[in-house]
Amino acid sequence: MRRKNVPPTILFLEPAGTLPRHLQLTEVIMKKLLLVIPFLLVACDASHDVEWYKKHEKERKATIQECKKDADELQKPDCKNAREADRQLFVFGKKDGEINSPKI
Repeated sequence: MRRKNVPPTILFLEPAGTLPRHLQLTEVIMKKLLLVIPFLLVACDASHDVEWYKKHEKERKATIQECKKDADELQKPDCKNAREADRQLFVFGKKDGEINSPKI
């Protein structure tokens, strides 16, 4: 039942100091997200950059072998960086002057 000449917003005012119900739910959801997001970020794999793979030969070769097993893995940053480091070392050689050219 609605009273005449009374705006609908006045009928549903919350007590002083409380938020409307939809804002209370939003606040609860935001607080839960703030607790969950850090755990999701910790669970992410840390990918290494190209320079790291240039310095760590065993890890580079192992990563490349793992990436070759599954096509989906090739799109991951670790696989891309390991393959790029391998390519750069093959083309430009190592910093100490060793050149990795194919034997003809």
